[in-house]
Amino acid sequence: MQRTGGSLTVPSDDTFEPRKPEDLCGKRVANLKGAAWVPELQKVSQAKCGSNPIDVKEFATSAEAAQALLSRGADVVFDDAGVSKAAVVASGDRLKITSTEILFPVVMGLAVKKGNDELFNRLKEAFEPLKNSDEYKAILAKYNLALPTDAEVAAALVESN
Repeated sequence: MQRTGGSLTVPSDDTFEPRKPEDLCGKRVANLKGAAWVPELQKVSQAKCGSNPIDVKEFATSAEAAQALLSRGADVVFDDAGVSKAAVVASGDRLKITSTEILFPVVMGLAVKKGNDELFNRLKEAFEPLKNSDEYKAILAKYNLALPTDAEVAAALVESN
């Protein structure tokens, strides 16, 4: 399992360095059209921004959102943490991630048919030694992901039942 969610990205030469959604009030925020956090950003805007709302701009692709940022058509991109990391690399470091934690986190993992406890337990046993390895930690870091806590995993398993 892994924990992913959103990250905030700005041009590398920008002094604006938002860390959390509340920092986006009054800013033009590029997003992937239909992204799960668009409604979350709208809630933050309504609850925290008053007369200075977040201006959510949706794009067909993450690449288009990043291009809007690079061309100064947006102030920040809010995208999946892994996609954000890939955008930084693809831009030749013309972009930087400014959020210091994963925003609106979600736990992801392999799906197993309900009731197939044998397969579930075998996968869990096989993964256990890997999750504490330096190699797995390096992979998570490379893609701007994190290992979920036991509580997050338990909550995700309960929600999926």
